[in-house]
Amino acid sequence: MARAEAVLDSIECPSCGEAIPISETIYHQVAERAERDLRAKSLQQERVLAGREKQLQAREGAFDRLVQEQVKAATAELKSQAEQRARQSVLLELEDLRRQAAESEPRRPLISTESGHPIRAKAATDSDRRRPPCG
Repeated sequence: MARAEAVLDSIECPSCGEAIPISETIYHQVAERAERDLRAKSLQQERVLAGREKQLQAREGAFDRLVQEQVKAATAELKSQAEQRARQSVLLELEDLRRQAAESEPRRPLISTESGHPIRAKAATDSDRRRPPCG
């Protein structure tokens, strides 16, 4: 019976004819199958992760574009507000200057142009007497 178990526990290699224990053969087959299964699962997981990475990159790109658009919009709005404030400030300053000019105009003495300049309307001075006569 020990001989029968020995025959059942081993098989002959078809290539070299050497007796190979069945338990070792089954072990290697199971190990090879497990290794193939693990490689297949690993490749599948890598593909899934690569797909997720592409999705994340696409989302990141879309998010970056959205942020850039929002920054542009906010910048344009701030620029518009700054320009509007500057216009209002200039208009207020111009209005204030016009009001000041209107208030100060009546206080200025008017120079008469009919009789010439007021200084020339006075009698001749010493500086005029020293000039030699014309002509």
